[in-house]
Amino acid sequence: MRYTSVGYIIVSILFGLYIGASGIAIYFMIQNGLRRRPRQIALFIQLCLYTITIINFLTQCAAGPLFLQMILIQSNNGHSMEERVVAYNTAKGPHRIGYINSFSGNLSLMAADILVFWRAWAMWHGNKFVQWILIVFATSNAVLIILSTTVGPLDEPGESFGSVFESDLFLFFSLISNILATSAIAYKAWTANIFSKEYAKYQSDRTRAQKVLLFIVESGVLFCILQVVYYAITITVDLEAKSVTTSYLPSYFIIQAVAVMIVPFYPTILFIVSHLIWDSE
Repeated sequence: MRYTSVGYIIVSILFGLYIGASGIAIYFMIQNGLRRRPRQIALFIQLCLYTITIINFLTQCAAGPLFLQMILIQSNNGHSMEERVVAYNTAKGPHRIGYINSFSGNLSLMAADILVFWRAWAMWHGNKFVQWILIVFATSNAVLIILSTTVGPLDEPGESFGSVFESDLFLFFSLISNILATSAIAYKAWTANIFSKEYAKYQSDRTRAQKVLLFIVESGVLFCILQVVYYAITITVDLEAKSVTTSYLPSYFIIQAVAVMIVPFYPTILFIVSHLIWDSE
């Protein structure tokens, strides 16, 4: 009960912060004008993230009362806590809510990945070979996320590393894809001498485009680190969950719920900071 309450408090705080940040990002996009197609695409991605995050938060709110009703309140008929947890996981209501939650969370991840690939693709304008590699990885990543959601969104906890790795394969491929796209952007920044000692000493000498490019690289590296941490935690939790236990469900709920709420922050904060950097001069 305590862990579930903590999870809902964190999720609610993150949701409120994201709604505010998303509103600021949308305001900046509209203020800059929407005549150019890249700005229209950026606004479309942001509106999709906004809608998906609201759906995800509503499903989280629906899952809470159902969890309390089926596990903590329905304590009659002499069933143990373990048996009630098993009944909760096999019931149709939690399964449907879990599917919606998994679907919205994976869509948020896919939107963030598309944004990373889109920026890398734009950075390599004129190099068809690199652009096609990015397109192939982005398409494969999106297909894998969609398949993991529609075919097997709620896999049973694995008993071996191989089964767990297979069930979380889309997370691993998303991580590798983001590392590839961020590396492509970082290489472009390196060829522009943004990381040179001269630029590091004189920050004011950087142009707006160079500052934005540097921020994209730094934020991309941070996003990849966060993905590594989440992937490692997910693998660890799944490996330890050989059987459904009362301690497994709350911990997994907190990890999944918080991670799903954090994912849309990356593209939104990227839009906001890029706008502030561009308008700083």
